[in-house]
Parts: sequence; structure tokens; C-alpha cells
Amino acid sequence: MTDFLVATGGGFISGAAAPFVPGGVVGVAAWGGVSNVGQYAAGSAIKGESMSWTGANTNFATGVVGGAIGGAVGRASPWPYASTAASREMVDASNNAASIRLNTSIGNFLRNLGGGVIGNAPVTDMCECMAK
Repeated sequence: MTDFLVATGGGFISGAAAPFVPGGVVGVAAWGGVSNVGQYAAGSAIKGESMSWTGANTNFATGVVGGAIGGAVGRASPWPYASTAASREMVDASNNAASIRLNTSIGNFLRNLGGGVIGNAPVTDMCECMAK
């Protein structure tokens, strides 16, 4: 239950800060890695367990993958300014609306769910090698 609560709290904080992380997908992926290491550190401290470099690296890696999958995305081909009678403001508004739809649809929910599952997978000691 401790891991679940730490992951929920860490995910809440990480997700709330994610829209303000610069660097696009690379920035959000790095943020996912950093926040996963933070969750690992918090969980270890709460449970009185020691941390390992392997555990920290594994948590960073899964966080990077989860952040890359679940992070906000922009459209690869926005509407161009050329070859249209619309003003720049109208094209910008159309591109912004399309990006909002892209990041608030069921597809985005499923992408974030997949990123969260991968990013928070309990892979630190799956074989329980350290417990023996």
C-alpha cells in the first residue's frame, strides 16, 4: 500500500508540474525519470530501506519511457500560414484548438495511462534478489 500511495502522490505532483516543463518530449521524458527517482527515494525512506544505484537507474529509465509515452504532444503537421486566406491569428487559433483536442481526447487518456503503468512499474527488485 505504501508504494501505491507514494506513486499516487508522486504522480500527482509530477503531472501537475509537467505542463510547465520545457523541452517538449525530451524535457517531459527527463522529468518522468527524475520524478520516478524521487518516488523511489521517498518510498525507500518511508519503508526504511536502502537505495541502490541499480534501483535508481531502473526507476529513472522506466520514468523516462513513461514520460515520453505519456507526455503532452504537439501535432507534427500544424496548419501552414501559406496557401490560405485565413489570417495568422485564425491559423494559430485552429492549430491551438487541434492541439488541445489531441491532448484531451480518449487517445490521450490511454497514452497517459500506458505511460503511467510503464513509468510506475515495480521493477526495482522483481526477482526479490535483494531480500534473500
